[in-house]
Amino acid sequence: MKWSMMLLAGLMLWPAGITAQTSEEHNADVDPDKIFDFLDFGSHSGNMTVTAQVRLDGVVLDNKALVAVYAGDEIRGKDRPVYDEIYGNILWLTIIGTGSEPLVFKVYTEGNIIEVDQGLVFKNDGSVGDIDAPYYIDLPAPITSNLTKEGYATTCLPFNARIPDGVTAFCAKDLSDGKLALEKITGSVLPKETGLLVKAKAGTESIAWCATVTEPTAAITENKFVGTLEPKDVEAKSVLTLGYTTKDGEQKLGFWCYTGTAIAANRAYIAEFTAGSRGVSFDDLTLTAIAEVPFTDATDTSVYDLQGRRVSVQGPGLYIRNGRKYIVR
Repeated sequence: MKWSMMLLAGLMLWPAGITAQTSEEHNADVDPDKIFDFLDFGSHSGNMTVTAQVRLDGVVLDNKALVAVYAGDEIRGKDRPVYDEIYGNILWLTIIGTGSEPLVFKVYTEGNIIEVDQGLVFKNDGSVGDIDAPYYIDLPAPITSNLTKEGYATTCLPFNARIPDGVTAFCAKDLSDGKLALEKITGSVLPKETGLLVKAKAGTESIAWCATVTEPTAAITENKFVGTLEPKDVEAKSVLTLGYTTKDGEQKLGFWCYTGTAIAANRAYIAEFTAGSRGVSFDDLTLTAIAEVPFTDATDTSVYDLQGRRVSVQGPGLYIRNGRKYIVR
């Protein structure tokens, strides 16, 4: 166990801090992979201590986690939980500073960085939590989006989340005149409680969304996607959802009329669409062409003449079915 000193009077245990190690030794010890910024104990004269346990979705994390504390963009402390046979995984954290500043926690675990603001404020010579009543750093669990083989998914998150490298997000600006207009989300942070379409590289199986304290960099003022944070009941054939349907003998990706009655949590769908239309096809869709997706009827087998009139008897001539022309000889 990594304790800098034991005060025999009262058997008070004091956590590892700036008197136990140099900045270089501490960074090399707790953060050898340099996940977070270099922590320079000499950059601030004051310090406070936090005795804590880190919980992910209510479960205490072990020493595989790395905890960093930031004030704005400046790192103020970092350490790893240490296992104690009596008290379990305890974090002995020294935070440096000079004034009353809001602090946020960033925790690296299982390859993800999860951020949370619990309202903690720096106080020189202050102490938060103790061995019998630790301060709890409670983190929301990452939310996973499973992707189609083309790399698409819809999402709606209860927290702001950083967009991973190689992932693009879109809102739906309009659904009219037979086309779905999508707009790319600018910036690097998705806004919480917003239904969106996301695209990763084809073949990517899933995306893990992690909470961040950073505000979204772009406001979404118009969006036809409806998001849901909890499972939601809907009437059959009342919404369009992302999925596949059979068209021209092939499985086609798109937003199709949903025949089910329950939508899973953290998904998005389209609630307003033209009556009689069956879906939005992603035929020949590329990232450069994503702004306009053809709006097609996936299940309508009706036949029309070139004047748009539905016909039941087809003599020789040119006809339209499923948006495609064909000839009867």
